[in-house]
Amino acid sequence: MGQVVKAAVRHAEGADVFVHEVAMARPEMIAAHSHVRTVPEHHITAREVGKVFARVRPKLAVLTHLIFKGPTSALGDLLDEVAEAYDGNVLLAQDLMVIRLGKTISVYSAKAERG
Repeated sequence: MGQVVKAAVRHAEGADVFVHEVAMARPEMIAAHSHVRTVPEHHITAREVGKVFARVRPKLAVLTHLIFKGPTSALGDLLDEVAEAYDGNVLLAQDLMVIRLGKTISVYSAKAERG
């Protein structure tokens, strides 16, 4: 775990909501395209973010800035890899997603309100 991630974990422990970026590059894509190798070098992987969420233990974990190098059907695989280390609630961020904090955490789309 890099220094930046360690600092984020230290400051985020016990957070209600923790938002983190994640990247996924399929081994066959890395083998076929040398530039794809830079993805896991510069971004956190799904397994790593699962470990981060497991240490922070937020009430709600949100993945954003999703970077995929491979089939887009990999969303399920990405969530499976996060779940290897983290058993809490994980959402994929969406444009105009609203997270309301109070006694409970509610999530809804502002798109629906805008019509």
